[in-house]
Amino acid sequence: MQHPVDKSDRPRLQGNDPDQRQWQEVPPALQPLLSADFRAIRCQKGSVTALYWQPPSDPLPEVDPGLLQAVRAWLADYFRGHFRPVPVALFWPGTPFQQRVAALLATIPPGKTVRYGELAQRLESAPRAVGQAVAANPLPLLLPCHRVVGATGLGGFSAPGGIASKQWLLDWERQQGNK
Repeated sequence: MQHPVDKSDRPRLQGNDPDQRQWQEVPPALQPLLSADFRAIRCQKGSVTALYWQPPSDPLPEVDPGLLQAVRAWLADYFRGHFRPVPVALFWPGTPFQQRVAALLATIPPGKTVRYGELAQRLESAPRAVGQAVAANPLPLLLPCHRVVGATGLGGFSAPGGIASKQWLLDWERQQGNK
């Protein structure tokens, strides 16, 4: 079966749960997050301030090894279908409005979606402003911006693979929630 993101057969990554439950399919566009070499986060004062889908072209500064290990473990668990709270402090060094959006993103449970308009109502703002803030999220997956959708469609998505990756993540979460 071809994957909609890259039109190739979907590679399978073996989870390393003790019971070796089953292999989980992860689109190639998202696989860098599971690499043993993954270091694409930024940290500041004990908090994770950014997670990159792929390492940026500029060298990243050294990161706190404990935070990096915790983020790697969380990502591995996420892609095995073990959804748990993010175990590290997150800080979005954005505007006060972006930080309010971040606080709401953190409350959206796996497998659920919220419309931009719903978040706008909670924030007494406009859906477009919420959309711009969500698009600027420097902590994708950790602050689940993929769970925010438009009134008539999925809306946008910054990940490699774009909307196809967003759809895969949403389907993945729903599928895991129905087990």
